[in-house]
Amino acid sequence: VTSSWWEIPGPPPTPPDGNLADIVAAGGLHTFQLDLHERYGPVARFELRDARVVSVADPDLLAVTSRINRRPEELFEFLSSLFEAGNLQTIPEREHVPWRRLLLSALGNHRSHEAHVEAFTRITLEVADRWAAAAGEVALQEDLSELSLRLICEFTLGSELGSSAAARRTSTAFRDLLAEYLGRQYGLPSAVAEREREARAAEALAYLRETITRILDARRAGPD
Repeated sequence: VTSSWWEIPGPPPTPPDGNLADIVAAGGLHTFQLDLHERYGPVARFELRDARVVSVADPDLLAVTSRINRRPEELFEFLSSLFEAGNLQTIPEREHVPWRRLLLSALGNHRSHEAHVEAFTRITLEVADRWAAAAGEVALQEDLSELSLRLICEFTLGSELGSSAAARRTSTAFRDLLAEYLGRQYGLPSAVAEREREARAAEALAYLRETITRILDARRAGPD
């Protein structure tokens, strides 16, 4: 077993905490794993204190290994203070298994991804064209956050939103709701008054509930 472990590519660990210092230096587990797989390929190893981890970053391999879910609880322990109870990244193995399989069945579906490529390309090019036409600086972080939300809305809700204007309205509602939620949780400063921020969040939540309920009702009813 020891010999097989070292045959998997990965960085050298530093006792006693393995690669924890590397994770901290990278700015978090996600950025660490991005660099890990860029350097060592789709299957790579790293270590934590008293735990050896095999990280997989390939859709086909993830589908094949969807029933393998033995992972040390220490893996996400250092992130637990940043998440609420029940977060998918940090819940124990017995709770995580069914959720992981459900998500892989949807997000690991190549046909589903391919069906959205044209829309993803169009939405991304809209942002790129807006940047190209800008006379000065662009709001990079704000634009990329909006782009991410629009892509998520396109993938989960798709053409059922009805129009590109409705898609933008939905992504804006998600943005306002997230801004209020994160602002409350971490005490972040805001450029608008608290009452106005709360009103925006309440309006956004009502809009999202109405939109998602309408789409779910239409899906349950099926084609005419």
